[in-house]
Amino acid sequence: MLARRYLHHLNRVVTPIGDSMQRVASCFTEALTARLAATLATKPSTSVPKPFNPFPPNSLEILKIYQILYQACPYVKFAHFTANQAIFEAFEAEERVHVIDLDILQGYQWPAFMQALAARPGGAPFLRITGVGSSPEAVRETGRCLTELAQSLHVPFEFHPVGEQLEDLKAHMFNRRIGEALAVNSV
Repeated sequence: MLARRYLHHLNRVVTPIGDSMQRVASCFTEALTARLAATLATKPSTSVPKPFNPFPPNSLEILKIYQILYQACPYVKFAHFTANQAIFEAFEAEERVHVIDLDILQGYQWPAFMQALAARPGGAPFLRITGVGSSPEAVRETGRCLTELAQSLHVPFEFHPVGEQLEDLKAHMFNRRIGEALAVNSV
């Protein structure tokens, strides 16, 4: 069963003591495991043993975890949709917009936002995204992918990577510019 394979993989790599996304993935994994066990069991179990992984997952494992979570759980997509709609409406009349994403990961939130901007009457505004993440290489790769997408949609775009932990961020790292509407995102 495909669900069991995914859950087996997730149980090996998630940790309840990692960063916020790892803790969320751990909670969802535990809930999905309990749900699957209750669905398949003839007698519902009151507890589902969950192996504890004391070693935090590496970047590739985090990517896999997030991809599985994003595909399996509509809540993350809904949160992105809701945030995008609020940002889109706030930027309705703006010509230059700057979004600071405090945990960009793979940038899954932004393709739909860019598509909405591309369809905006009068054309898309200039969009600049500052992506924050703890892995500078991963943030740059996300920026490369988003830049390619923006080009294909004809959305004027610039990506500014900030490879830092949240607690190490300083205001100057965001390169604020006069005339830009600003939104800060942390979904």
